[in-house]
Amino acid sequence: MQVGRGAATVLCLLALALGGGLAPAAAVTTSPPVAGPPPPGETRSHYLTTVDQAALRRTGTADAQDALAQGMTQALVVLDAGSPAGDDGSVRLPDTRLHTLARDVAKAVEAYGKAWQSAKGPALVLVVGTTNYGEYAGGPHGAAWARMVETVSDALPGIDVRGGLDAEQEYSTALATRSWVEAFDASGTRPYVDFGSCTCPPLPAPPANGWTTEDVYAVAVGDGRAVALPEIYAVKGGNARAWARLEAWSVEHHPDLPVRIVGALTEAAACVGRSCPGIDLAPQPAWAQLTAALGLTADAGPDLRYLSDISYLPSPGRKPHGGISTPLVIGLVVLVCALLWTTGYGYWRHRRAHRTTKRASRR
Repeated sequence: MQVGRGAATVLCLLALALGGGLAPAAAVTTSPPVAGPPPPGETRSHYLTTVDQAALRRTGTADAQDALAQGMTQALVVLDAGSPAGDDGSVRLPDTRLHTLARDVAKAVEAYGKAWQSAKGPALVLVVGTTNYGEYAGGPHGAAWARMVETVSDALPGIDVRGGLDAEQEYSTALATRSWVEAFDASGTRPYVDFGSCTCPPLPAPPANGWTTEDVYAVAVGDGRAVALPEIYAVKGGNARAWARLEAWSVEHHPDLPVRIVGALTEAAACVGRSCPGIDLAPQPAWAQLTAALGLTADAGPDLRYLSDISYLPSPGRKPHGGISTPLVIGLVVLVCALLWTTGYGYWRHRRAHRTTKRASRR
């Protein structure tokens, strides 16, 4: 198609005007619709790549305002401080080489929580998370983490502060992880949230890395006060099905204390600008997958109430969930404009040369 310079300019302006709508359109999942309970509003959770208190205050304010804008009355946020780096509760911050003391994590989380309260955000469950990765993911770290969570809870009256463990079978042994859980439960009054994975194929196949189904269950329930906010990352539904199998197994084998799944955690925002093929599921499709796998229809029940998408600090702004990132949209628009301009300019040069040749031939 031949395009003049004026048309190219109009098309470029139109493309830029529509650019903000490209990412949500690309985020539409190919999963079939499920007639389950409607998803709640979604919060933003964060990998703490920094413990700078000013950054956490800005983030807490922005997250509270976002939750209010969605009309949420209850919310859950995970602040994941990374992997154990010492028996004293220190951690290595996610995606960094920075080792940080537990007291610095506590001050950062307190800054976030106070900012949330100042912004008058909805009722909040604030999860102070670590992982079961590495040699220090055992009992001493669990005990130190429980004491740190206790200090944060004391500093944030009115917020339901809990510990958190990104428990993944591939990260560590079941013995070390269960030791962390038992020490945490014995060393403080606050419960914890298992926001990890369940690499649990259909029975009789065992979970990954020598774990048993009993091990995965024990980490998910702890002393009976723990709840699970499972990672529902897989686009094809494997995570949701695995957690549903674990929940069904727990009802059969531990009817008095089954696994309590309170929502879903996704990482679509964390995948923006990164390579996450097959595990960048957006929050609402994740909710649909989980509720379908659990066999829920119109009512999610009293436990299933939270939906959160995790990203990396220090960027608190909403990201396109599973879609095309804003920089990519801008790049595509610029490329289209350049192509249109080049085509239009080339055509204009061709027409001008043609007219010049015709005038010369008449002389």
